[in-house]
Amino acid sequence: MTALNSDDREFFAAMTSEKSPRRATQDVYASNPEPQYPRMSRRFHEEGKVVLKVLISSDGKVLNLEVLHSSGFERLDSSALETVKSWIFRLGAEKLADESWVIVPVNFKLNT
Repeated sequence: MTALNSDDREFFAAMTSEKSPRRATQDVYASNPEPQYPRMSRRFHEEGKVVLKVLISSDGKVLNLEVLHSSGFERLDSSALETVKSWIFRLGAEKLADESWVIVPVNFKLNT
């Protein structure tokens, strides 16, 4: 029962900067923890995808984040927000000159 699935990892983060749109690589998730599936959400069989808009600094730290699209369940949205705000984003070989926005989908799906 993981919060992020392999389908999401293929398209999870489209970054935009002042230059041109870029795509982050899958290794962004490599050292970051997955959001916890809230116990009450499991109990009530709540599932959904939270799409977060995350502002990252040039060194990959989260500066700001917001829910772009809710899962429909506050517990799932909160779990995604709380976890992703501590992530460090690896942006590949090219270091960004400025802050960038990253779109991060977090999928909560119970294995039934």
